[in-house]
Amino acid sequence: TDAINELIREEERLEALRALSRGGYRPVSTYRLQLNRLCTFKDASQAVPYLARLGIDAVYLSPISKAVPGSLHGYDVVDPNRLNPEIGSWQDYEGFCAASILSMR
Repeated sequence: TDAINELIREEERLEALRALSRGGYRPVSTYRLQLNRLCTFKDASQAVPYLARLGIDAVYLSPISKAVPGSLHGYDVVDPNRLNPEIGSWQDYEGFCAASILSMR
């Protein structure tokens, strides 16, 4: 059922986080994603399974803090304590993290 599948996915996420906290993760190949209004957390989440099929096992992002509106690179940060709303919400960020953890092991 859906409830059982969701519990299994949650346990897989927790186990992946436990392995990370134990230092059990050593990436072999990494890929950088440039986030901006044209490529958001949701877009990045959709790309993760494809990258994993290519053999990518770690992704890192351009700066995700609030930047000047319209910034295409994110390095012109105006508030380091907030996510850039042009690339998504905190919930979108968590979705990206979850997609990465489940796909890239």
